[in-house]
Formats: sequence, structure tokens, C-alpha cells
Amino acid sequence: MAIYLHEKYGDKLAFVGGLDARVFESNDRDTIKREVTAFIQGMKVRGARFVFSSDHSISYNTHYDSYLYALEVYREHMLY
Repeated sequence: MAIYLHEKYGDKLAFVGGLDARVFESNDRDTIKREVTAFIQGMKVRGARFVFSSDHSISYNTHYDSYLYALEVYREHMLY
């Protein structure tokens, strides 16, 4: 959805969130890395301004270290 909105309003907006909270909840590092990287790369290609956050609240099923890992992956890819 963020990619669609960027295409329509990207020169007027900065995006907060959009990362699928279920990815964090999976607590699977491979899934987290793949999904966070793909999302950030998609935003980069479009030049979209983005603030790291999920699309919904983070559930109690998300391990703290999984969320920190997602943030770490984001930081590896955030500069553009």
C-alpha cells in the first residue's frame, strides 16, 4: 500500500510504517531479513521517505530480539 501511495502522493508525503507486523511476530530471522530488506529496497527505488514502523501494533508474540533484529536490518539498508 505504501508503494501505491508513494506513486500517487510521494512528493507530498513521508511514510511512517507499513512493515507487516506479522513478519516481526514470526520471530524468524530469515523471514525478517528478507521482508524488511525487500520493503526498504522498494521504497528506495521510488525515492520514498520512510520512518521505520510496522503497519499495526507489535503483538506480545513478537520477541524483543526479533524486533531489534528488524531494526538492525533496516539500519543496514536505510540510507539513500
